[in-house]
Amino acid sequence: MCDSNTIRLLSGQKNLGNTCYMNSVLQTFKTIPKRKDGLRRFNQGIQNPHANEKMAIAVQSVHKMLDNPRRNSEPPVPFFMLQTLHNILPQFSSRDKHGHLEQQYANKCFSEIQRMSLNALSANKEHIGMDIRELFCGRNQVRQKCLECEDEPVQSTTEEFYQLSCFLLPEVRYIQS
Repeated sequence: MCDSNTIRLLSGQKNLGNTCYMNSVLQTFKTIPKRKDGLRRFNQGIQNPHANEKMAIAVQSVHKMLDNPRRNSEPPVPFFMLQTLHNILPQFSSRDKHGHLEQQYANKCFSEIQRMSLNALSANKEHIGMDIRELFCGRNQVRQKCLECEDEPVQSTTEEFYQLSCFLLPEVRYIQS
């Protein structure tokens, strides 16, 4: 049965054994147009790339596989990305007593890959045209005043953050806007 109105949806990456955390992070990164464009423009001709550049190149390779117009319905295998992740961040290569990769926290993977690839992209901002970190940076203004000493002035500082955490109680089942 072939319907001309059918939308062809491609799958994500192949799960290589408890790698869904990494796959979900890479799918998330792919949805941010300026980040994706920055990776596309990223200079791969770097001689002796450092860890940050290696991570950005690995993420870029997954995006290329996912965006390949000749791609069939089989999910691409992100082996190079997984190998890079394990080499650079060995905490993600831990195995259980049976030798299988252990499940990992997607948030930790997101934070690490985000930090490394944003640092690499920011170091190459002349090729990209902007500092990609600005897309993900929030600023928190902190004001402190000693209530016991009225003569002391208010001290203000600004802190940058790249992740805004939200802690939910186990009883929370749904989040509504």
